[in-house]
Amino acid sequence: MRMLSDSEKRFIDISKKILCELREKRPLIHVISNVVTLEPVADVILATGAIPVAAYAPEEVEEVTLRAQSLLLNTGTPTSERRSSYLISGKTAKSKGIPIILDPVGVGLSKFRIEIIDEILAKVRPHVIRMNRGEASFLVRRDASHLKGVDAVGDDLTDGEIKDFARELGAVLVITGRENVVTNGEDFFKTDLGNPLLKYETGAGCMLDGVIASFLSLPNFSIFERASAALTLFNYLSMGSDPSNLKRSLIHAVKSLEA
Repeated sequence: MRMLSDSEKRFIDISKKILCELREKRPLIHVISNVVTLEPVADVILATGAIPVAAYAPEEVEEVTLRAQSLLLNTGTPTSERRSSYLISGKTAKSKGIPIILDPVGVGLSKFRIEIIDEILAKVRPHVIRMNRGEASFLVRRDASHLKGVDAVGDDLTDGEIKDFARELGAVLVITGRENVVTNGEDFFKTDLGNPLLKYETGAGCMLDGVIASFLSLPNFSIFERASAALTLFNYLSMGSDPSNLKRSLIHAVKSLEA
């Protein structure tokens, strides 16, 4: 395992403080997620110390969101009903200052997904957007050539383009690939920390969403710092181990803080 950079060490230290507080406060995380990966996402949220709730029906999502401390929107398996739920929950959270993370899974794959994600970006304006390089390339350049299914096959966005897009959206971007980037348009964190085998683990990005959503639920530190800390912890725990054991590694990390 390579030595951590100064920035990575700083974000690991922040993650330890956040994990301790999560175990104490047990915040509620409202998840409207990909049905393919909902179970590991919920498990990872529980492992951080937060409590997940998955409510999709338009008839109840406003009420559930009002009880939550953060909201995770994942468009991996969109439907017309979920389209309504994304907007109802997102607008409710935004109006109450509840942090929102969006994972625009497979944007560019179909007109339907593009319409949904453009609608969320315009009407909800999430605080954090977590995506792979192919999804980022589509949103920045409207170029779908870097996507194959929901996976990225390209990695050519410049740092300047990413920072400009973050400023345009007024959001923190978390972009994962060979290199991982977090930026709000001003602050900029880049790291290659992580396990290259993560790309072969179904739902690895969705599990990262869950850690970020948990970290966003607490007000300490800036949103940029919380997102960077979640990314650094997630990637650090994946190094030198089977990515399928990420949940177990996170549980052990939290337990070590309690010792």
